[in-house]
Parts: sequence; structure tokens; C-alpha cells
Amino acid sequence: MINKLLLAGAVSAFVISSAQAADFVEEPAVYDWSGPYIGAHFGYGGVGTDGEFDRDADVNNDLSDFDAEGILGGAQLGWNWQSGDWVFGIEGDISAVDWDSSAEDQIFAPGEVTLEIDFLATIRGRVGWAMDNTLLYVTGGVAFLEGEFEDTEEGGSADVSATGGAIGGGLEWGMTENLSIKAEGLYLFFDDDTSLADLPTGASTDSLEIEDGYIVRLGANLRF
Repeated sequence: MINKLLLAGAVSAFVISSAQAADFVEEPAVYDWSGPYIGAHFGYGGVGTDGEFDRDADVNNDLSDFDAEGILGGAQLGWNWQSGDWVFGIEGDISAVDWDSSAEDQIFAPGEVTLEIDFLATIRGRVGWAMDNTLLYVTGGVAFLEGEFEDTEEGGSADVSATGGAIGGGLEWGMTENLSIKAEGLYLFFDDDTSLADLPTGASTDSLEIEDGYIVRLGANLRF
């Protein structure tokens, strides 16, 4: 009987000591995507167009392939909320853009017409799936851009602006607790016309439409 009591006491002591030791084992750290962040980005992109700039009934300056492409760079600000492996967020960004295109003026050759896009901004929601410090996400929201169309030979210009949508996705990787880097791609779509009728050589039907566009960019975020 005494041996059985001693054995039972030894087993109980072992179980208790094992449980106490387990309390000192730390759970593996899980990367936390929650909270506000600010960052910067740099990339490449462009827009496609449609329209015409036509003063002569026999000659048409077709603007359907008047695509403008180039680099962009800017800053973003956002906030994430994490629930388990799901990450929800909202992000806004502004970019200085250097997207240019030019074409020969078919009516007043050797004149030239140009398009310059110099500002782009988006406000988007984000939904992502976190695998510790790696985040895969999709995003969508509203896009705005501004630029200028100019007839460099005959003079005159028109401010170009468009409002539309932006959808895409990306991958973000947490390098440290507060610093992450990302790669992102967005498809842009618009449906705004800019009238060119007030240009010196413009006609009442002349217009330029920004149809769609794209962005590919790299960025870094600092979280608080």
C-alpha cells in the first residue's frame, strides 16, 4: 500500500511539474498587421485613350491610340484590421506621374499634339490573407487623374481630368515588426470625356477620353 501511495505521489508531482514547465514555454510570435501605416512607392504605368481632334472634314486626328506611359512615385497612408488570418484595410495614395505621349497633327503638319498626365490618386479597400509575415491581398476603389492636352503648333491646351475605378492585388512582406515592403498591380478604368472644342483649331465634336490604364509598383510601409 505504501509503495502504491509513493508511486501515485511521484506521478502526481511529475504531472504538476510538467504543467508548470509548459507555462514557461512561449507561443511562437505571430506577425501583427493591425494598425495605421504610412509609406512610399515607385513604379510604372500608363493610360489608353479614345477620341478625335478634327477641324478638317477630310482629315481626322485619331486619338484612339494616343496612349501615355511612364514612371510614377508617391506616398500612401492606410489602416489595417486583423481577425485571425484575415486582414481588412483601407488605403489612400497620391502619385506624381510622368506619363507622356505625342502624335503628328495630320491637319497642320509638321505640328504636334501632346498628352501629359501628371497626377494620380486612389482610395481603395483591401482584403488579405496573412501567412504570418506574408500578406496576399486584393484591392479595389476609386481612382482620379489629371493632366493636359496641348496643340503645340497652333497653340491652346485643355485640362484633362478623369474619375473612375481601380482594382488589383499584391503581396506584402513584413521585414521587421514595423517595416514591410510590397509589390502591387492595379487596373484603372475611366469613362470621362474632355472637350477639345475650345482649342483654336478644335471643332464642337472634338474630345479626348481616358479609357483605362494600369500601374505596377513597389512600395514600403512603416506601421505604428
